[in-house]
Amino acid sequence: MEVIIDTSSLVFSARNKCDIISRINSEIPNAEICVSKGVIRELEGISKGNGGNSIAARTAIEILKNKKVKVYNNNEYVDQWIYNHALENKTQGIGQVIVTNDTEIYNRIKSEKITVKKSTIKCFLK
Repeated sequence: MEVIIDTSSLVFSARNKCDIISRINSEIPNAEICVSKGVIRELEGISKGNGGNSIAARTAIEILKNKKVKVYNNNEYVDQWIYNHALENKTQGIGQVIVTNDTEIYNRIKSEKITVKKSTIKCFLK
């Protein structure tokens, strides 16, 4: 089982003092947790500011560094990569869950009958 996390869920979870990686590990045991290189780039860009999202992005980067997370090296726009990767996995019969708090990508993935979840303030996936 592969769980792909996008930038919005990482920032949202960090802002709410939630370790999303640990939560995924407890809710979906033995899952391979993944992000794209684009997510790391987005977090690095957000982290350069001074506001709450900047602090959350820095926290998310640290969480990714300290946890076992697979990073896909790609140059595609993050949302497009997630969508394409999800469709490819579905075609190949690879079990997957996409975790995003971005409504647009959430609806786009869900319309393809792929499991997609959002992180909540209480650090659950729904």
